[in-house]
Amino acid sequence: MKISQKLIILFLLMALIPIVAIGVFSYFNTQKALNQEISSQLTNTLNRKTEAINQIIQQNGTVLEVFADYGNVRLLTGAYNDAPSASITRQLNQVLAIRRADNSGIRRIHVLDTHGQVEASTDNRFLDHDYSKSRVFQVGSKGIDVSMFFKDIDGLPAEYLTGPIVLQGKTVGVAVLEYQVDSLSLITGDYVDLGQTGEAFMVGPNDAGQQVNVAPLRFNDNAALTPYKHSGTGRQTRDYRGHLVLQKTTKLDSTGWRVGVKMDQDEVYAPVYQLRNLTLGIILVTIVLVVLVGWYFSHYITAPIIRFTQVVSRIRAGNLTERVQIKSNDEIGVLGTAFNDMTSDLLESRARLMASVLGLSQGFIMADHDGHVITINNAARRLLKLPETDSDTTSHTLRDIFARVEKFDVTTSVTQCLQDKRSLEARDVTFEGSFFNIFLSPIVIGDQSNGAVVLITDETEERIIQRSRDEFFSIASHELRTPLTAIRGNSDTILQYYKEQLKDPDVHSMISDMHDASIRLINIVNDFLDMSSLEQGKATFTIAPFDPQEVTKAAIAELSNAAKAKNLPIKLNTPKTALPQVAADQERTQKILVSLLDNAVKFTDKGSITLTLEASESTLHFSVTDTGRGISPEAQKLLFHKFQQATSSLLTRDDTSATGLGLYISRLLAQGMEGTLYLGATEEGKGTTFTLELPLATAPKQAPKT
Repeated sequence: MKISQKLIILFLLMALIPIVAIGVFSYFNTQKALNQEISSQLTNTLNRKTEAINQIIQQNGTVLEVFADYGNVRLLTGAYNDAPSASITRQLNQVLAIRRADNSGIRRIHVLDTHGQVEASTDNRFLDHDYSKSRVFQVGSKGIDVSMFFKDIDGLPAEYLTGPIVLQGKTVGVAVLEYQVDSLSLITGDYVDLGQTGEAFMVGPNDAGQQVNVAPLRFNDNAALTPYKHSGTGRQTRDYRGHLVLQKTTKLDSTGWRVGVKMDQDEVYAPVYQLRNLTLGIILVTIVLVVLVGWYFSHYITAPIIRFTQVVSRIRAGNLTERVQIKSNDEIGVLGTAFNDMTSDLLESRARLMASVLGLSQGFIMADHDGHVITINNAARRLLKLPETDSDTTSHTLRDIFARVEKFDVTTSVTQCLQDKRSLEARDVTFEGSFFNIFLSPIVIGDQSNGAVVLITDETEERIIQRSRDEFFSIASHELRTPLTAIRGNSDTILQYYKEQLKDPDVHSMISDMHDASIRLINIVNDFLDMSSLEQGKATFTIAPFDPQEVTKAAIAELSNAAKAKNLPIKLNTPKTALPQVAADQERTQKILVSLLDNAVKFTDKGSITLTLEASESTLHFSVTDTGRGISPEAQKLLFHKFQQATSSLLTRDDTSATGLGLYISRLLAQGMEGTLYLGATEEGKGTTFTLELPLATAPKQAPKT
């Protein structure tokens, strides 16, 4: 550290320590007082709302008890339970209509028999509806419950009041009242004591047992009966908007509901933030003043050293003709003379070095530890389109020279090269239509990396040839698909609608062969297009969670006819526990599984095919196992390569009419979804297993690929 910097730091510490101490003390005391005040306010508000909600709970319980004790309801339900009839149902419907009219808060009333079937209702749409598997019936048949919420058939939030209908000590049915939640919305929608950002909320279970928001929240009118989300505890609690809030909640033991109130921390701590900003302003002004005063005194003391340092910096930048101009007899003067001698020796060594590198056909750049260019040859200037000069040096840095080179961060690469003390290579780097391979190697002296050498090789001509081949391949495939589609469509139309005109079996056979051949050709062209899109990085993936069993069943259904034709059962093997969701492209995943199953059917003559699903900590394994021919060790070397089939002969095509692209495309698709596809096991004459691994939706994710 420079002497001037040490002096300035000393002045700063002397001035800032008392200011910072006072500011921190005031900040935390103010924050503590605000916490106590807001906590008391939230507690009082929460108590009032909890008391009001408890009253509504008691009222709802009373409504349900009165209804269940109503004599006609119990008698008619008991009669229906003994001998169901349409007449009793009509009488019950009339009684239910009267009871509903007596209470405006009731939207609908249903009476369920002991098996969960709706035997009477104020809404005919619910007659004979089956509630047997519903939590409403299961809870209501055991006792009174007013804690469940749901969206009714009209899409409106409502509350279930449910309980048994008892006649002579025996449960003869279950009463289900759909009750409006307007009273609860009025209570939670009162934000008078909660400032500009505060909210009151209530959470309760729905019919499925999930915790949901009972009423709309202040900043989300559509939040009613959506899943309740929050994170963190205490002062770091985040609400459904992701805002940091101060929150108080309480649980209503009688129902399992939870009532809470909250306010945004930004509103609560606004006075504290103002105090903080004022303190920071004072600190910044103090820093500026101290730096100015410190700079004046340090410059006076260190002026000779600064002049020496400036010369050293210019020499480090590559100007080796610079010399130290300090004429004194003290230690600094002696140091300057020795430094000038060393610089002369360095200039001579540099001249010898340049003679050995100027003749290289590759681009050559030597830079120091900070990226300042020491040497650059004419080949590098030509490749990077730098101006030709008589000098082998430049005043630029590596960062300046490579600023126009796409997708190559020279600063990061050189830093990593120097830190790891190992060579690095960047392939296919683009620059104004050219393609380079860039090789970086550290210059290590002793245990330290003092610089780096950059070699640039022009690969443009080779890449142009490759790109032309890929573009021709893609365009040709596109142009082929249009006429092939027309052939398939016309032949299909002839086979379907002109059977009478195709009485000659030879003509019918020729058109059928033409139709089948067009389908095979279209599949081949589609494989070519998929391969071209994936290899050129143009394929897109829609990564989203999905049920793995859904995609496996769809893939099996797609291959079921082909498997039945060969009398090969396709078995699905899943664990007893529920499988987690997969985070991948569902359509692409199904394509891979169909390809694997299709290969299994093609190369299996007898036995069976098994698709096994198994989850690990972060991935899900889809394993396709067949009892077919197996793959020889020689053929295994060809797996996942273009236009290669794992057949018994390496020099002939198989008789399956395949392109040899299935496994190659499937592996590219798996890699595009952060997964992998590999050969799990195989044995000639006994079968083969291929395994697809995809990340789980609950595993940490990287950025989606395209």
